Amino acid sequence: KPEISGMNIEIINAFIRKAPEFHIKYGSEMLPTPRLFKYLEDNTVQVVFGMAKNAEREKLYQYTDVPLYPVKFSFVVRADDREIHHISSFEEIKHSGGTVLGVRASNAIRLFEKKTRHLGIPTEVVPTIEQNFRKMFAGRGRYFVYNNYSLIDGAKVFGFYDKIVMIPLVL
Repeated sequence: KPEISGMNIEIINAFIRKAPEFHIKYGSEMLPTPRLFKYLEDNTVQVVFGMAKNAEREKLYQYTDVPLYPVKFSFVVRADDREIHHISSFEEIKHSGGTVLGVRASNAIRLFEKKTRHLGIPTEVVPTIEQNFRKMFAGRGRYFVYNNYSLIDGAKVFGFYDKIVMIPLVL
């Protein structure tokens, strides 16, 4: 199982160093969003990093007052699909063809669908980052939209980092 690293892990480790009296135990793994919500609900996990804030989630969960880091919803494409590396608008995505992939229950795909409904761009969702990368490289999706940190971390963890390019378009 690949080891996950990054800003979230550094924050947790710093907290553990500063407050050892809390005897914090943690695990670090990328989970499908629906499973993450289930784990929060049944108290399997108590703290989650990197969950986007929205009105619906604020009714259920407590967020920090100050965001730990800014998150943008970005798009990645295959590095060998050079004709779309310049894409910077939804209309260009529509014109270029192909399906936009997203993680089920994520704000990124919901926002994309809301903003592009009038364009009729096909979308498809699956539970995990890894599944989306595999679909894209199997030719079953041309774009993958998600938060920029998780796209990069997921690409590193699952072996796609050198095979993708982040395009200029940001939600």
